[in-house]
Amino acid sequence: MFNTADGEREAERGVDQELSPGDFQTTHQTARGRISYAHEEVTFVIDGQLLTLQQFGKMVEAYEGFEFCLHIED
Repeated sequence: MFNTADGEREAERGVDQELSPGDFQTTHQTARGRISYAHEEVTFVIDGQLLTLQQFGKMVEAYEGFEFCLHIED
């Protein structure tokens, strides 16, 4: 959550769609969502956006060389 200029609280989004359709970028270093299956492939749903494994990979390219923690909860 963060405060807007007028003091209202809004939820932080984990991904934003870039100018090119189908390309996404992280807004922070944390994205939360769920693993799904669509069109016969594994997908990720983050902030209501459906990302394919390829789109997810492209989104995290900027973090090459970084470490990460994958935490899956039920």
